[in-house]
Amino acid sequence: MRTLNKIREAFVQARNEFFEPDFLAAYLPHKDLQGIYHIPDGWQPRPRDRNSVIAEMRDYMSFAWDKANNCRGLSAYRSMVHYKVWLWLLKDDSIDTEEYEYYGKPQLAMICKKYGFRNEDNGIWKNSELDDGIPAKEV
Repeated sequence: MRTLNKIREAFVQARNEFFEPDFLAAYLPHKDLQGIYHIPDGWQPRPRDRNSVIAEMRDYMSFAWDKANNCRGLSAYRSMVHYKVWLWLLKDDSIDTEEYEYYGKPQLAMICKKYGFRNEDNGIWKNSELDDGIPAKEV
């Protein structure tokens, strides 16, 4: 798992090049966010142990598949940003989250396979809702 210092460094870097800092901020304690982020009253960071992060990934997967299956571009992309953060926290670089096509379905399928999550792919991979698509590929 990433250390708090690594998460804080990535949070600061996120504003320029990494990924949305809000997703990382959720894992940092109040003291690490002071002066760099608006902290709401009662701030409690999310648990960042391996089991908790994997549970978050599992709980979010149906939502991510729904967005990908229904060609919901922005929502599907944001889902992939969540998975990019979670995989980064887990130090799992085995799944390329930089290549984004088919609304993230290849990555979602790989995540499901690796972590034992239910794959809810509708079997058609498209790059546009107007596209006829191709049959899902084996990952």
